[in-house]
Amino acid sequence: MQWDNTTLFSDDNPADRAFREEVRDWIAANCPKDLCDRPLRIDPPELKPWHRKLYERGWIAPHWPKAAGGMGATLNEQIVMTEELAQIGAPNLPVQGLNHIGPILMEFGSEAQKKKHLPPIIDGSVIWAQGYSEPGAGSDLASLATRATLTGDRFVVKGSKIWTTWGHHSDWMFALVRTDPDAQP
Repeated sequence: MQWDNTTLFSDDNPADRAFREEVRDWIAANCPKDLCDRPLRIDPPELKPWHRKLYERGWIAPHWPKAAGGMGATLNEQIVMTEELAQIGAPNLPVQGLNHIGPILMEFGSEAQKKKHLPPIIDGSVIWAQGYSEPGAGSDLASLATRATLTGDRFVVKGSKIWTTWGHHSDWMFALVRTDPDAQP
């Protein structure tokens, strides 16, 4: 096998090569050139049409199962998609929903949570933020001070978060909090 040095692990097999060509051609025809190779994050309103195109093509979440609205792609197909998007400098989408909370909900969420949250994550109508960093602790998760107390069937959260990725554009936030007041960091 000859190494072509354009893929992460090895040269493509024939099926992956055909998929790569399909992805490359589709991206070239559909990704807005003015969004490529930007040095800063692009605000969601400007990204939504690109998200929509990927969603309509079925490629917005290659790692999600088809039953949840994803592509159900193989690992090689996911790598091909990542490489080809990077090759043209395609913009990064807000991934906290797609890569973080979506998979967590698929694995651990109730059916009601999945029904409520997964469709708007995948279609891009809802943006999620991640709440990790705190004043005085930064991203030192062992120093988290934000608490959550179970009251009935809901958690009451007390504390604050800073540097919240996509926070100023988000509809929802998932956060790391302490639920056991006796837990030692």
